[in-house]
Order: sequence, then C-alpha cells, then structure tokens
Amino acid sequence: MIKKIRLKITQKEKIKPFLGCLLITVVFWMVQTLSDTYEYEKVYPIEFSGYDKQKFSFIMADTIINVSVKSTGFQYISGLFDRKGKITFNVNNENYYETGGNRVYALSLRDNKDTIKEQIIFLRQKEMQFQTDTVRIVLAQRATKKIKLEVENVEFLFEPQYGLYGKPKITPDSIEIYGSEKSLGNITKIETAPQTIRKINKTGFYDLKLKSPADKYPDVQLSTEHVKIYLPIEKYTEMSVMVPLDFKAQDTSLQVRLYPESVEIVLDVALKDYKTIGEDMFAAEVQYDGDVTKNMLPVQLSKFPSNVRIKKIKPEQIQYVIIK
Repeated sequence: MIKKIRLKITQKEKIKPFLGCLLITVVFWMVQTLSDTYEYEKVYPIEFSGYDKQKFSFIMADTIINVSVKSTGFQYISGLFDRKGKITFNVNNENYYETGGNRVYALSLRDNKDTIKEQIIFLRQKEMQFQTDTVRIVLAQRATKKIKLEVENVEFLFEPQYGLYGKPKITPDSIEIYGSEKSLGNITKIETAPQTIRKINKTGFYDLKLKSPADKYPDVQLSTEHVKIYLPIEKYTEMSVMVPLDFKAQDTSLQVRLYPESVEIVLDVALKDYKTIGEDMFAAEVQYDGDVTKNMLPVQLSKFPSNVRIKKIKPEQIQYVIIK
C-alpha cells in the first residue's frame, strides 16, 4: 500500500513541469498570434439623422456597411467591447438629388471616414476599406395643408373667485400638417388633446397639447405638438340687483298682476367692474302663450351686461293673475 502511494506522488511530480511548459507555450503562442496584424471584416448597422421628419417620410435606406480593416488580434478583441456599435450619418447640409418626386441623399463613405472613426473607437488610427462607395437614404416629401385648431376636451379649473374675463385666444390659431394628399383630404380639423389646467388665478399663456391624428393616419405629422392659449383672468365677487318684470303676450290688451313684480338677479362681476353695474343694465320678462291651465310663468332675462356671469334668478318662476 505504501509503494502505490509513492508511485502516484512520483507521477504527479513529473506531470507538473509538463503542464507548466505547456501553459507557457500556449501563452507565448497566443501573445505571438494576437500581436500579428490581420485583415478583419466588420459589419456595422447605420442610421440617418438631420432630416425634417415632419416634412419628409422615410422610403428606404441602407442599413449596414461592411468595413475591412487591418488590426492586431489584441485590438480586434478590444473592439468587440465597443459599446457604440452603430454609425449615424447626419444628412443636414449634405447634397441631394431629386428623382421620381423623391429626395435622395448619397453619402460618400470615403468623405465620411472621420465621421465613422469619431463614433467607433476600434476604427480610430486604422486604414479602412469599404465594400461599397456610398450609402443612400430615399425620402418622400409630404403634402402640406394649413388647418385651423379647435379647443376641445380641455377642462379649465379656476381658483375660488377667479374666472375668464373675455374670450380665450389660441396661438397659433392654425398649424401646418404633413402627409399624403389622401390622408390630408380626410382631416378637417385638429383638436386639443384631453387635458386639465388647474389652479388658474392669473392672466397669461397656458400650454395645450394637440391630439395627433397618427392613430388613424400614421403618415400624418404635425408642425408642432403644443400650442399656447391666452386666458384673460379677473377676480370676481358676488352681487345682486332687483329688476322689475315685463309681461309679454300676443294679446296686448290683457291686464295682469304678477307675484312678485320684481326678481332678484344674483351674479358674479369682476372686482374692477363692480361700481359700473346698475339695475338699468338688466331686463327680465315672462311670456304668456294663452294657456290658461298654467299658473306659473318662467322668468327670462332679455338684457344683461356681457361682463357679468348670471348665477341665479330668484324666483325662477312667478305667479300671475289675469284681470278681467
């Protein structure tokens, strides 16, 4: 039993130097191999930017470029960890030509070597060769239509006592929309998106988001997605005025007695207008249509200032008696 153990120990001691030599040989071979220069072919995805996506729709474009580059193995391995991995070509200020109603950008890869090297670390300080001379993107110009805006589905929530003083004004009141002539022909208006503006207590411009028609017409783009609405705001207070009632009937010879003969108009008025509001600026009436079965007549306002907000008429209906 003792001899067998010694034999195993002896064999292990002989293997260790062999493995060490093998490891050194492999490491030396890898260093030598990876230090040599080779020609590699790399494939990079590409994309294009710098064109107006509202005015132009995408038709087609090259999606990759093949780059041949000489590099050591070590450099190639480090290039595998390049996080960018994608090349973007900006076509803004680039020359283009028109064909078949489309705009075509043809970018020379040789002229854009610096652009490529700026984005891909692995390619810096290296000579590159390309399998193709140019990359292309084809764009179609969208049709244009000017269209009015409509404020819809917008809830304005005012602070207590505050409210509109005049008409809101949307700026701009119309925008440009871009798309196929068929799609544009079906669009008659652009509305604001559902939204709520809260805690309004001062005059000013407020941001409104527009509702895009892209769900129904995917090719349509808006020249802007937001507009401003001007809200004239004032602080209001409550007041009331007593107004005598007029009786209206087709038979002008009728004599009636009204109960009551006057009504109270409860209203909100801007603080700055409070002293300018008088009873003579209001008129109220009831109308008799000849139906003797009615013993109550509703009160209607026939005149009131445009700068007040009517809250209530007290009473809303009155009794009447026809004097024979």
